[in-house]
Amino acid sequence: MLRVLTAADRHLRRFDVWPAIAALLAFGVLTVAAADGPAVLSLTLAGLLIALLVWQLRDSLAGRLRSAQSVGTCVAARLLLAASVVVLTLQHGSYDGLVGWTAMVAAVLLSVGLLITPLDQALVPTVAGLPGVTVTTGPRFGYDVLVLVSLVALGIGVVAGAVAPGLLWVFEVAVLGWAVLGVLALLDLLRRLRSRSEANRQLPEALSALQPLFALHWSGPEQAAYQVSMWLPYLDRIGAPYVVVVRSRENFDDIRALTDRPLVLREKMKELDAVMVPSLKAVFYVNTALLNNHLIHHTSRLHIQLNHGDSDKVASSNPVLRIYDRNYVAGQAAIDRFEQNGVPTQPDFFRVVGRPQLDGLQIGAADPADHPPTVLYAPTWSGFYQESDYSSLPWGAELVGRLAERGCRVIFRPHPYTNRSARTAAMAQAVREALAVDAQRTGRRHLYGEEVERDMSIVDCFNASDAMVSDVSSVVSDYLQTEKPFAMVAVHREPTAFVQRFPMARAAYVLRAGADGMDDLDEVLDELLVSDSRATERHAVKSYYLGEDHPGGPAQRFVDCAREDLGISASITE
Repeated sequence: MLRVLTAADRHLRRFDVWPAIAALLAFGVLTVAAADGPAVLSLTLAGLLIALLVWQLRDSLAGRLRSAQSVGTCVAARLLLAASVVVLTLQHGSYDGLVGWTAMVAAVLLSVGLLITPLDQALVPTVAGLPGVTVTTGPRFGYDVLVLVSLVALGIGVVAGAVAPGLLWVFEVAVLGWAVLGVLALLDLLRRLRSRSEANRQLPEALSALQPLFALHWSGPEQAAYQVSMWLPYLDRIGAPYVVVVRSRENFDDIRALTDRPLVLREKMKELDAVMVPSLKAVFYVNTALLNNHLIHHTSRLHIQLNHGDSDKVASSNPVLRIYDRNYVAGQAAIDRFEQNGVPTQPDFFRVVGRPQLDGLQIGAADPADHPPTVLYAPTWSGFYQESDYSSLPWGAELVGRLAERGCRVIFRPHPYTNRSARTAAMAQAVREALAVDAQRTGRRHLYGEEVERDMSIVDCFNASDAMVSDVSSVVSDYLQTEKPFAMVAVHREPTAFVQRFPMARAAYVLRAGADGMDDLDEVLDELLVSDSRATERHAVKSYYLGEDHPGGPAQRFVDCAREDLGISASITE
């Protein structure tokens, strides 16, 4: 039952349906009250509404969120419910002079989130880790408690107005508690607002003193911080001061948890001017977010696209990439991909920098004495459009089941975006459950869930595996560095056409996935786990996709290229 509720909640949040449902229920309470309908019906509808609001706000009410966002959630529903308290009080004679008027005024005040929420959202720009700027970023207490108190008070108010006038004083005590908390929240917000304003005033001077040579600009959706985290260690190795610029409060919180480098939140385009200090020579980007355009119009700086992976997906040769001055790519394959797709570029557009994230990657199979043959299953996500849906997750449970039958240990690492869709999230859960069943039956220690998705890096997964099954994904090109065998799943394509469309598959064992399942699975697994006839081909494809080996390793190649474009030398950074 809990799983059903959670899945339904995910859909309702995605399409922002919750406020409408809440308002509809509250309107039902008000209608019944105005018509002097059965008290039990008013109580039932109000109880259902409050229960649903508590369920929706469970993260906030559990203290995991510390902001004013939920204070302004479902305000219409809470106002309607407050109006119902007033109507019920009048209808059933609970109204008595000053006490009644207090109840009516208090009922309206209970639902006011229209002042606290905008104030909280106005607390920008936000700065962290910048010398010379001291800013108070967090609240002194969780404002979300205001929502809980208001819901409790409104519930008591409905009961008092409908059937128990004697409880009106309890309602007023709850209102008084809410009012005290509201005043404290407003004072705390004003304190934070004053601190942020002072930080905004100090920002240009502090950045000038820092003299950053470059900035990292990031705007990304929920669960996309991996795009930045994969580059931060290598930007640090450049050895020059830099600043990270993000475009939303969610982005700020995500990146603040990843680095102590100077971090600045700039929500509006005009606020970016304060970041463009004279020392800034370049801006790095890790995706093609629309808000990148806000900085690219500063043409006196060098704009460098790093991307967050390299694959044969259509996005890797997107013509929009040409708005950047440089496109850092892993190898020659990325350059040829543009030409093959008819996307012309300037001669100095590409820089081959390898994949610095592959530093520390183990070459060759893991020690077979430590564990049974281990296969990493790393499916990609389903994409935004059907033509870019390369995910093998619909066949994932079948695949891991067959691997388990062969005595393999499986590492399951789905794409970070998998849970953005209820459909793919359910498929991923089916894979985890299949592995759990096999582990319970055989005692085999498969790796999946938080142990892999939160605690292990992709390099850790590579190092722990002897082979891999994946899709059209940057994970495949990175796995080439290991020189271990891998298979790619051809989703609704014949293997010959798949290899022609996605040249990386020349080094892979291709699994055909169609409506009837993976009909060549046993044959491909024999190649992957036993004969491995493509070892020589893998080595040639590795050089084509990842570039030639660099004396200092993959990371040093990137650092050297970046320093050259920034006009700095190693001696400056020593």
